[in-house]
Amino acid sequence: LILNTIIILYFYKKYKYEGLYISILMLSIILTIVSQKQIEVFNLELNLGFIQSSLIIIISNILIQNKGPKEISKIIAIIIISTVSVYTLTMLTTFITTSSIQQVSNDAYNSLFYLNNRIFFATIISLLIAIYINSILYHQIRQDKNKIIISNSLSQIVTNLVESIIFALISYTFKLNILFIIEIIMIRYLFKLSIGLLSTSTIYIVDKMK
Repeated sequence: LILNTIIILYFYKKYKYEGLYISILMLSIILTIVSQKQIEVFNLELNLGFIQSSLIIIISNILIQNKGPKEISKIIAIIIISTVSVYTLTMLTTFITTSSIQQVSNDAYNSLFYLNNRIFFATIISLLIAIYINSILYHQIRQDKNKIIISNSLSQIVTNLVESIIFALISYTFKLNILFIIEIIMIRYLFKLSIGLLSTSTIYIVDKMK
């Protein structure tokens, strides 16, 4: 989280708003790969990538705050183009017929970059819906309250819950018991909400750097 935040601030300092779009591009590419990996938390599966998706939402808040809600179309376009491109390229390379001489290394590559279609679509669909809802909430609350901490906190509470529900339902419906799905939703939600609230400082820092 700290490393990703430092990179975002570096790109903003060097390239301003273009740097934020570059950050979204990089985070989307990383998200496509790492979201396939799982860790175990309280005996439940938690897909990685929640840091990257949370930071993409934070960056979208910064852009919306400074350039208006119209920026959401550009953000969504960058996410779709980058994630689909990486997904397609990765799938194509794993389908290529491999040499028997390098079978071990090829198997290792295919294992490392194997993409679960369901997880991929769950990650991207939930993120896009969350970003769209967040753009409306953040902009409206920011206009009403004019406080970064209030607008970010309230929008994060709602947005991350929606994202976690959509992700879990797409990923695990008909695969896991409904109680397990609810537990996964809560664990994912708590992790993403914590990151979203902690990252409020990033919005403040960017605001001071203008």
